[in-house]
Amino acid sequence: MIKKLITASIMGTALISTSVMAAPRTCADKQRAIETEISYAKAHNNTYRLQGLNRALADVKAYCTDEGLQAKRQEKVTEKEHDVAKAERELKAAQAKNDSKKIAKKQKKLQEALSDLAEAKASL
Repeated sequence: MIKKLITASIMGTALISTSVMAAPRTCADKQRAIETEISYAKAHNNTYRLQGLNRALADVKAYCTDEGLQAKRQEKVTEKEHDVAKAERELKAAQAKNDSKKIAKKQKKLQEALSDLAEAKASL
């Protein structure tokens, strides 16, 4: 019972952590997210996590620019567009061979690539 409660609290913290850190739009957002993580680490006496987060916070304060974050998001969109193009080429090749199993597999891969692209574009 206690193991289940501990596991549930760790998973809950992990979910909060990932949702807080999900694609900050500005450096200020990124800084706030790290500061929130720092408060969680302090509350749970997680010294190693705290050291890493303090280092990350110092890096954000020193090197983060909103233009840099935007450029990274744009790079991700470009990368996902290449993935979609590759998946489309692979699907066409499978269709040319008329292999129904490969066609289904490549269609699924294309759908995943399109979904990833839409997610990347939404972060812009």
